[in-house]
Amino acid sequence: MLRLLAILLVIVGVLWAVRRLLAGVGSTSTETQRTPLVMEPDEPLMLEAISTARGSLDEFRRLMAADHRGARVKVPFRTDTGADEQLWADVLAVVDPEVEVHLTTDPVSQRGSFAKVRRYALTDLLDWQVELPDGRYAGGYTMRAMFRKGREQWGTLPGSLEAEERRYR
Repeated sequence: MLRLLAILLVIVGVLWAVRRLLAGVGSTSTETQRTPLVMEPDEPLMLEAISTARGSLDEFRRLMAADHRGARVKVPFRTDTGADEQLWADVLAVVDPEVEVHLTTDPVSQRGSFAKVRRYALTDLLDWQVELPDGRYAGGYTMRAMFRKGREQWGTLPGSLEAEERRYR
């Protein structure tokens, strides 16, 4: 019995060490030492981004009618627990004045099942992003706000986010 307990303690210790290693604890990499980026939905930078996205819906419509590699929108979502969340969704179709989407991020506070395919009024969109034929993005105003906030908080963006930011025109 003691031998089994000792083996279990060793296994738990190894799993804990692996978890810390994968999480970057104790690493000297600046990529893993950054504090999480926190941006509240009511921050002025985010509200400005949402306003810009909503004010550019004609550009979204125009780009959706042209050649593109796909599009995503950020939509409001009220969970069954009463929480308001913002989720990204792939655009399936634009049927003006609505957009049909497939939710690609799951709500954190949702308890029950929910329909992933939904329709939203274009005017309810919080953001939009169209991937252009050359791989760059149009729109993505809340993402741009997050990049800006990341620079303010961290000084520089991690390499992966810097590369992602370069894709925005």
